[in-house]
Amino acid sequence: MAELDPTRPYSDNSPYSPRSDSEDLHPNDPNHGTYHQWEVWNRIDYTAYRSEIPRFCSEFGFQALPAWRTLTDWVHAADGGPLDAAHDPKNDPNFLLHQKAEDGNGKLNRGLARHLGVPDGFADWHWATQLNQARAVVYAIDHYRRWWPRTAGAIVWQLNDCWPVTSWAAIDSEERPKPLWYALRRAFAARHLVFANENGIISAVLLNDTDEPWHGALLLSRERLDGDTLASLTVEVSVEPRTVTPIALSDELSKPDDPIAEIVVARVKDLTRVHTFVEDIELTYEPDPLEVQVVEAEDGYAVTVTARSLARDVTLLVDQAAADATVDDALITLTAGESRTFHVRTTAHNIGQALTRPPVLRSTNDLQHT
Repeated sequence: MAELDPTRPYSDNSPYSPRSDSEDLHPNDPNHGTYHQWEVWNRIDYTAYRSEIPRFCSEFGFQALPAWRTLTDWVHAADGGPLDAAHDPKNDPNFLLHQKAEDGNGKLNRGLARHLGVPDGFADWHWATQLNQARAVVYAIDHYRRWWPRTAGAIVWQLNDCWPVTSWAAIDSEERPKPLWYALRRAFAARHLVFANENGIISAVLLNDTDEPWHGALLLSRERLDGDTLASLTVEVSVEPRTVTPIALSDELSKPDDPIAEIVVARVKDLTRVHTFVEDIELTYEPDPLEVQVVEAEDGYAVTVTARSLARDVTLLVDQAAADATVDDALITLTAGESRTFHVRTTAHNIGQALTRPPVLRSTNDLQHT
């Protein structure tokens, strides 16, 4: 590189601390150059992402199972039967052959335990790992983006797989996106809204990564899960191009009367974000919070869901209804009274009922009652 283009900056490796001797400065020093974070996946909870502010995190990730159909089409139990009909699918030798991380299932379970719990059923466990993968990675991205320009970028490991396997990928080997893929698209949007909790102060943080100012009315409210508003405030915001603007919440908004039954909601234009005061395993979710209407369309189905109570991370695992099915979005959180229409594309017919219930229609809510 020095010979061909001496003007071009070059990094010897990743991670790498430039302009330094490795004996004096560790190559993975978060204060210099690129940084890799694998302690979270290997040893510690994903909330630890917010304990550090690297300059550029060029590798981090979290595992999940591939899409259900990809898994069950390619991986069969050791006795030759369907994997999901095996006595103990999680520990079936053939399933473990497709899990290359050391103690991978143990790490998945430890990652789940504090946040979503560890379901007993294989189908519920499959969904929980996919949801927790998205939660963990987005937790990191929200934190890194909030600290711009101190943290100037992040690269997620990894995009895709070449083999049907439990892995860090967002797209599996059959090119079916996991929920993480949709979460990444949202987390890296040019205009974004996240929550931060630092030194006991909860803030709504607006991220404007465009060349134009972002003006709007930010509606903040503390609500019960059933939609009853306990406190609210509207703030006119103006976020300059390429900047981050935090809005600290007042005690009226950030101090719950009943932490397990209340949330904070931030809304600006078409963005809605929810902050919970406790982990999902402690929240008093309604187990079946959705009304569902399915209408056939020319290229598939329109599935409209309306929440009677907080419905978190609503997702259609459409490959379980039809092999060729795709859906336009996933991991949609709806507060009480809100609706969203998912567009499912497929050549399959007579699958409307399957789109209205588990194992196709999933949310965080139904994991708390398995």
